[in-house]
Amino acid sequence: MRKRKWLVVFGVLFALVLLGAGFIEWQLAQLGMAIRTLPVGGAQNVALSALGDVVLDPSVFGESERAENVAPILEQYNKNPARVKNRAILTMTWFHASLMAKDLARTGIPSGRMFSSTELPQVPLDHRNDGWNNPYCVLADDTSVVMMSSGGNGAMNCATLTQTAKVVVSQPPNPRLRRLSNGVLVTVQPLTPANANGTNAGTDGTGTIVSG
Repeated sequence: MRKRKWLVVFGVLFALVLLGAGFIEWQLAQLGMAIRTLPVGGAQNVALSALGDVVLDPSVFGESERAENVAPILEQYNKNPARVKNRAILTMTWFHASLMAKDLARTGIPSGRMFSSTELPQVPLDHRNDGWNNPYCVLADDTSVVMMSSGGNGAMNCATLTQTAKVVVSQPPNPRLRRLSNGVLVTVQPLTPANANGTNAGTDGTGTIVSG
């Protein structure tokens, strides 16, 4: 288990190097050196939280948390490790949804029908749940797929979210994880061969996909 956690940490750090997306070089260097001194769980949370700068929309945070997010990630961890853990859970929610989108881009999914991720056998088990270990609600059209998370509030009644999902998926894909007015977390990702090959990583905040 300990070895697997470290693999996650190093995998996320590698993703940070690939993504870039405006990270300050000295902060990444500091992160790479200091993360080795943290407990395994703390190191994993710090690494995932750093990736959150690329994949999380500000709407997923409260106002006070947005203000604190401008500080270097290690400073945030030292001040409030619980908040960094929550941000890591949000990032893992995006990460699993992104992997599921790649699975569905390869295997296909019926268009216009709402599913619980538990009903998608073509998706590996470890991609089907969000960071709180709850299933997603999933709906696709011909070109995009929306994945919806309760944000830690348990399994949702996906049928009641069908109309909302159809509206969201009809909009331009925005892979960043964001929060709707009803509190549901969503990410909309393209069902394209490029996404199936793993080239979709995040956005510049306007829905434009950046490196991955």
